[in-house]
This record gives sequence, structure tokens and C-alpha cells, in this order.
Amino acid sequence: MYITSVKLKCFTESVMNLEKNNLICELFGIYGNLLTDHQKIIFENYYFKNFSLAEIAENEKISRQAVKDVIDKCENYLFSFEEKLQIKSKNDKILSDLGEKLSEVEIEKIKEIIYKRK
Repeated sequence: MYITSVKLKCFTESVMNLEKNNLICELFGIYGNLLTDHQKIIFENYYFKNFSLAEIAENEKISRQAVKDVIDKCENYLFSFEEKLQIKSKNDKILSDLGEKLSEVEIEKIKEIIYKRK
């Protein structure tokens, strides 16, 4: 079965978006407390509760564009915090070094603690 280049491109973009979203959520786990309460609510509703821009806008009594702007700002802040502080990078390095000595289950438990996953 042949996969068309358009389908392959769409699949590749989907994977890249998923990886970016996972990275953003990990950064939020580390740096989320540096955002304002308003930013955290909008971010959590968008990324974790999967609300649409329109739903968030209605709940927060702001425009969809304002919601999009807050989400974009949050993403930029999170990447900026990581660029400056490099906590995730350092954690990843430690986990990589530990990976040679620990089982996958133990590594996942450590990741849950570090990134506050449930």
C-alpha cells in the first residue's frame, strides 16, 4: 500500500504538533507557577481540558483572539524560562544518565515526580 506524499506530510505534521504539545505541557509542569493565575486557567483549559478558544473566551468573558494571545504568550514564556533556566534539559540529562542504571518503570516514576504527572 502506498502512502501519498500529502498523507505523509499531514502525518508528519501531526506527530510534530503532538511532540510540541507534549513539550509545552512538560514545561508547564516545571514553570507553570511562574505564570499568572489568569494565564494558568486559560492554559489548563486549552491544553488539559481540551476546551476550544470559543469556550474559553465565553468562560473568561474575553475574545477568542485574546485567548489565543494568552496561549501564545504562555508558550513563549515557557520556552523562554527553559532557555534561561534549563531545568527540563538538566532533568532530561539526569534521567538519561540514570536510564543506564534503572528500569523503565523506575524512570517513569521519577518522571512523574519531576513533571508532576498523574
